[in-house]
Amino acid sequence: MKLLDYWRISRPDNITKHVFIIPGIFLALIYQPFQIEHLQSIFIGILSSVLAASANYTINEFIDHKTDKYHPLKKNRTLNKINVDKKKIIVFYFFLVIFSISLATSINKYFTYTVLTFLFSGIIYNIEPFKFKNVVYLDILNEALNNPIRLFLGWYMIFSDLSLIPPASFILFYFFVGAFLMTSKRLSEVIFFKKFGNIRSLIKYRPNYKYYDQTNLTIAAVFFLMLISFNSAIFLIKYRIELILIYPVITVLFTLYFFMTIKSPEKGVFPEKVYLDKSILILTLISFMLFFILYNFDINFLKLLVE
Repeated sequence: MKLLDYWRISRPDNITKHVFIIPGIFLALIYQPFQIEHLQSIFIGILSSVLAASANYTINEFIDHKTDKYHPLKKNRTLNKINVDKKKIIVFYFFLVIFSISLATSINKYFTYTVLTFLFSGIIYNIEPFKFKNVVYLDILNEALNNPIRLFLGWYMIFSDLSLIPPASFILFYFFVGAFLMTSKRLSEVIFFKKFGNIRSLIKYRPNYKYYDQTNLTIAAVFFLMLISFNSAIFLIKYRIELILIYPVITVLFTLYFFMTIKSPEKGVFPEKVYLDKSILILTLISFMLFFILYNFDINFLKLLVE
């Protein structure tokens, strides 16, 4: 294996998923005034998080390389084109793990615990006797857990104790966002295989697709969207009534994402590509801007309506 092969199996293109760390940082800064030393914690924390994610992707690539050959797009991944050296991949995995944990310990113990949880999530998702990736619906929930983990990674780059944690409604919102994104990915794969492959190959690629189909995945996605809507509304209304004006933007954002994963399943199979869509990026940026504007400016008319 060449050095470039290790780079590829660690999936640097998936770095866009770490955008879910950013709200944790900004949310923490609402409660904790910004200090210059936070910059160092954020830089080291993001690097540690990226390395932990790369460790999870490495073990995922290694475990999946034999079944990825049944996937029209994933069959071109690195480990399907080279002679796989199991020992070297395991050494590389532990290098990433140790480097990530070493950086994490320089921030604080709660950030370290969160990184360890992130790594453990990757183990139970990929490795026997757990291997939740092959268990129907549990694969979705396991992946969804990575969203609040990323939220806490951002949070503990700023906070170093348990004096305060993110609001429960926001944690649940994050979890159900992760569940929705993973369900949308599964739905995209079903649609993609129907159009460009066949269902038999899909089941060989991942056995839990014996139980997934376009109907039950669409229903699951709508279910998670309702829970996203419910928890986001609670958070926005409870903490500042002006924030409810962000709600229409959030609704459009998730509706657009769902539309794109169905309309362009080849993109939905790789969510990191959907995240980079211009419309998704613009709506996400608008959401952030509205949050900070509405958090700092009063709208008396809204308060009057509530009263």
